[in-house]
Amino acid sequence: MSKEERLSMPMASAGILGISAGENLAGIQIDPKTVIIATLIFVAIVKIASLLITG
Repeated sequence: MSKEERLSMPMASAGILGISAGENLAGIQIDPKTVIIATLIFVAIVKIASLLITG
């Protein structure tokens, strides 16, 4: 294969961030249980609204 036919591929580790589990990241920290409960409540509200709208 000549030099002109070769493809330039990115390094295998490109874009991987080195973050350990103990590091605090900026942003809002929400308990996973809260996210699941909020999601279930949101789905219930959407289902009820859908039933009320369609009759």
